[in-house]
Amino acid sequence: MKRKRKNIILILIYILGMQFLPPLVRDIVMHAQGYTREDLVGNFNLVALVNFVAYIVLFTILLFFTYKTYIEDFKKIKSWGNFCKQMGLGLFFTFGSAMVGNLLVMSLGTVGQAANQSGVQSAMMALPAFMLITVVFFGPVVEEIVFRQALMNIFKWKPIFNVLLSSFLFGYIHVRSGGFIHIIPYFLMGLVFAVMYQKNKNICHVTVLHILHNGLTAALMLLAHHILAAYM
Repeated sequence: MKRKRKNIILILIYILGMQFLPPLVRDIVMHAQGYTREDLVGNFNLVALVNFVAYIVLFTILLFFTYKTYIEDFKKIKSWGNFCKQMGLGLFFTFGSAMVGNLLVMSLGTVGQAANQSGVQSAMMALPAFMLITVVFFGPVVEEIVFRQALMNIFKWKPIFNVLLSSFLFGYIHVRSGGFIHIIPYFLMGLVFAVMYQKNKNICHVTVLHILHNGLTAALMLLAHHILAAYM
């Protein structure tokens, strides 16, 4: 019961943080810089800053409650060779699932990206350093604590139901601002993360995989941007 209560608290912290931190940070910046609402339209510097502050606050609070779990799970890793093998396979499946998911989206007649993904890319180009730290480190740690560590240990369901619920909600938060069909690739990636967590019951495994996936994705995104800029 104590563990279940702790997991519920972690999820509530995340929900409240994602609901109230971004507008709070945005309003503080607006008043400090003398911005109007019109100044915010297309201001991806502000988007990057808001995301950075919101996630660093959530990261600090959530890690305060879970750092002991990370330490305990780290000590459970007995074979680093096996760990690296799992990371390699995990990356193959995360990128593969994203590719399959995007192909399915396109086959259904949808073009373009999810609004969330488009916003992240624009913010990445505006303030790369802030967004890299957010997307590659703070984001994965926060999301794995909530969607795997907390969510998959609340209900005493069969593992498949915990995996599916975690994957669906993980996909949903990435497309909540529009383009719901784009949940498919995020849901499939969430499945990979959830299955890895279910298999190992180790938050370190899935957090490192998420960090590696986001890091490689961000690196490819920036590389593609620079290549395109050089030929335009």
